[in-house]
Amino acid sequence: MNFAYIKYVGMGYIMKTAAHRRKQGYSLMELMVVIGILGIIMSVAAMDYVKGMPKRRVHGAAFDIVVRLRQARMMAASANAPAEVSISGRTITTWVDRDGDGVRDAGEESSMEIDPLVNFFNYPNSGTFDARGMFNSPGSYLYIYINAPNVVGQTVYVFPSGHVDLYYY
Repeated sequence: MNFAYIKYVGMGYIMKTAAHRRKQGYSLMELMVVIGILGIIMSVAAMDYVKGMPKRRVHGAAFDIVVRLRQARMMAASANAPAEVSISGRTITTWVDRDGDGVRDAGEESSMEIDPLVNFFNYPNSGTFDARGMFNSPGSYLYIYINAPNVVGQTVYVFPSGHVDLYYY
């Protein structure tokens, strides 16, 4: 049954129904249903996030290596001096002899650790960007393959032209 009442407000009368008078907020049941649905959505999203973590680690490591190699090429060109890149264990080291004395002075060498939770294979272990940005190495190019268990790998190539590229497989 829907009863109506009339209420005097200011200069006029407003007619309200009993159902409208009762509806001033959400019931506890409605709130619990919404919280339950949000919980289900968040648990599905969290599982997907955790499952994709190794793939993000591989991509992050590959991107870090690409940035380091492109930075070495840029430093060689800007300093007009060769930039040596070497990979030893999980460390990538770059060295630019800015003063041309052939000695590793403070600030000329920098290194970066590769994420310990990813695997990688590289050939060869070193190479040099000349002052024009061209790359020289024993294998004529540098190849770094990065992967993790149950994850499709990514490959970083450094071509003789000095171009550094990332390939997804």
